[in-house]
Amino acid sequence: MHAPSEILDLLEPIISIYFYQIPNKHRAVLILSDNLAEISCKFKLREINPSENIKKIDFPGLLSKVKVPTKLSKKLKKYHEIRNEFQHKSPIYTVEEKSSADSVFVTIDLIKFLWKKDALKEIPDWVSCGLRIMSLFSSHGNLQRRNSLESRVMKETNLYMDYDSVETNILIKEDGTFIKGDLTGARIEKTLPKNNEAIIPVCLPKYWTYLLQNHTTIVLQFLDDLSIDEI
Repeated sequence: MHAPSEILDLLEPIISIYFYQIPNKHRAVLILSDNLAEISCKFKLREINPSENIKKIDFPGLLSKVKVPTKLSKKLKKYHEIRNEFQHKSPIYTVEEKSSADSVFVTIDLIKFLWKKDALKEIPDWVSCGLRIMSLFSSHGNLQRRNSLESRVMKETNLYMDYDSVETNILIKEDGTFIKGDLTGARIEKTLPKNNEAIIPVCLPKYWTYLLQNHTTIVLQFLDDLSIDEI
């Protein structure tokens, strides 16, 4: 049984933010992961007992009510405490890249526990790809495979984005010439950047959200070729 769409949909902003180059993104990811963990427990508890008054149950109580295993429960409580610490007591608290990724996978483990092995079956392909890449940034990630993926994307993805146009163009760079294309990669016409336009290579990691959402097949092939496990 897959997890409810209301739960799975909340993974999309987490993946999107993680791969954007924005300030304090890892704090935001941890907060959203903790929120998703709490919402997942409440949703499951409502499935079990629709009459349960969940408003009066704190986070540890929710974990207990849905019978989360002790080891997983400790991890979830740790990130919940971190979230409370920097949200309510220390606004300058920073979160490292690995910690934010780890918080996501602890929440993923919770979702899999609550809705069993097919819990993530209905997530979009680009979210699945994003999770596979994120696993390389976690404390259990394989640095060699991470470097191989970044190198492969940089070398073989020749897509560029013109972000100053009213309608964003997809550009394909071939032999030093930009060719305007569409999201399928179809060539339309040769073009040159205008004076006020900047052409940015979406192969750079800070633009990977765009690459994941619009060129999922390319990313999926890279992940499969490098034997990066599915989540």
